Amino acid sequence: VSKDSGIPLALLVTPFAECPKCEEVPVIKNQKEPLRCHRCHAYLNPWAKWSVDGSTWECNMCNTNNNTPSWYQQQAYVNSSLTGMADQMYGTVDIQVGEKYCTRNPVK
Repeated sequence: VSKDSGIPLALLVTPFAECPKCEEVPVIKNQKEPLRCHRCHAYLNPWAKWSVDGSTWECNMCNTNNNTPSWYQQQAYVNSSLTGMADQMYGTVDIQVGEKYCTRNPVK
């Protein structure tokens, strides 16, 4: 990118930096499992594209169409829209998952 644009580029990474005006990271509870692309395994995120009826979504990483499970559509109906879901509104969310996704016992 730098060679093509002719503009010098730099990256500053500050992990765990203090953020004075940060919002709390939303926690998603009672979700069966995180939605993932069946091809590249990317997680559903705000940049995915939805079909008009919400039955499918297009992965923003590999452009694969994925079916939306009925339980997710039902949760979206309760929240009034697919884009009103926390995982569709924020770039970062914590998802409480069941034992299926745990490699060790959770710390309490």
